[in-house]
Amino acid sequence: MCGNLVLWNGSRLRRAGRFVLCGAALLCCWLSPAPVWGAAESSSAGELSLRETLRQEEARARKRQESLKRLTEDEKKLDVSLAAAEESVLALEKNLEEYRARLANLASAGEGVRKDYERILTERRRTEAALRELLSTLWNLHVRRTGVSGRDLENWPGLDREYYWTAELLRAVEAYQETLREQESALAETVGRRDAIGRETSSQMAAIERRKTALLAERLKYEQRLAVLRRQRQTEESELQEVLALIESLNFDLRSSRAASSSLDRERGRLPWPVTGKIAKKFNLALLPPMNGLGISSSSGADVRAIHGGKVMHRGPMRGKGLVVLVEHGSAYYSVYAYLSDCTVSLGENVVKNQVLGRSGFYPDINNYGLHFEIWHQRAALNPEQWLEKG
Repeated sequence: MCGNLVLWNGSRLRRAGRFVLCGAALLCCWLSPAPVWGAAESSSAGELSLRETLRQEEARARKRQESLKRLTEDEKKLDVSLAAAEESVLALEKNLEEYRARLANLASAGEGVRKDYERILTERRRTEAALRELLSTLWNLHVRRTGVSGRDLENWPGLDREYYWTAELLRAVEAYQETLREQESALAETVGRRDAIGRETSSQMAAIERRKTALLAERLKYEQRLAVLRRQRQTEESELQEVLALIESLNFDLRSSRAASSSLDRERGRLPWPVTGKIAKKFNLALLPPMNGLGISSSSGADVRAIHGGKVMHRGPMRGKGLVVLVEHGSAYYSVYAYLSDCTVSLGENVVKNQVLGRSGFYPDINNYGLHFEIWHQRAALNPEQWLEKG
C-alpha cells in the first residue's frame, strides 16, 4: 500500500497523490519474468502509516481549534469594546445637539437683546434731544436773571413760576438720566451673561468635539483590529476544515483497509466478474513470460466493473498493457484491469463494488476485444478463477 504524502506549505494544507509508486511497481511487475509486486506493503505497515498520519493531523486539528477559540474570544472582547465606543460617540452626539440648541437659543435671545439695545439707543437720542431743549430753556432763564440783576424784584409771582419750572425741568432731566442708566446697566448685564454662556457653551462643544474625535479614532482602531482578527479566524476555519477533511479521508482509508481485507478474504470464490465474456487465456505462472491473470474476451466497449470496493491507485497507459486501472482494496490486495478503451474513474477516487471503471478495448494477445484482469496480494499474483464466482 502506498502511503499518504502530506505537504504543509505556509500553514496551508495540501494533499498530494500516493499513486506514482504503485504505478511504477505495477509496471515493474508486468516487465518482470517472475511474479513480483515490488511496491506492495504489508497490512500492518500500511495501517501503522495511516495511524501515524492520522495522529499528526488530529494534533494539527486540535491546535487549529485552540487557535480558533482564542481568536473568537478576542473578537468578542473587541466587539464589546467597539459597542462601548459607539455608545459613547452616540452620547456625545446627543450632548452636541443639546449645546447646538443652546447656542441657537442664545442667538435668538441675542437678537432680542440687540433690538432692546437699539430701542434704548433710540430713546436715549430722544432723551438727549429733550435734555438739550430743557437746557436751552434753562439757559434762557439764567440769561434773563443775569440781565435783570435784581431790578425786577417787584414781579415776584413771575419769578416764582420761573423757579418752579426750572426745578421741574431739572427733576425731569434727572429722571430721564436715571432711567437711561438703569436700562444701560440691565442691557450690559444681559449682554455679558449671554456672552459668558456663549463662551462656556463653545468651550464645552470644543471639548466634546475633541473627545468625539478621539473616540472615533479609537473606534477605527477597534474596527481595524477586528477586521484583522476576522481574517485570521476565517483563515483558521478554512485550514481547520481542510485538516478535518483530510482526517475524514484518512479515517475512510483506515476503515476501508480493515473492511476490505476481511471482506475480500471472506468473499473468496464469490467476487463478481469484472466483465461479461469468456475466458480466452488462463492464469499460468509457468509460462515465459508468466500469465499473471486471466484474458477475458468480450464485446467491444463492454462495461468493466470493480470486483470490490477500494481506491484507484493508477489510471493511465502502461507499456505493453494499454490503458490500465489499478484498484487497491486494502491489506495489500490489488486488482488490475488492462487494455481498456476508456476510463471513467479518477486517480484517488474511492470506488464501490460493481462500479464501472471503464470499457473493454482491443486485447492483442487474444486478437479480439476483451480485458486482461489480475488479482495481487503483497508480492504474489493470485489465480482470479479461485476468487471469482463460479459460472
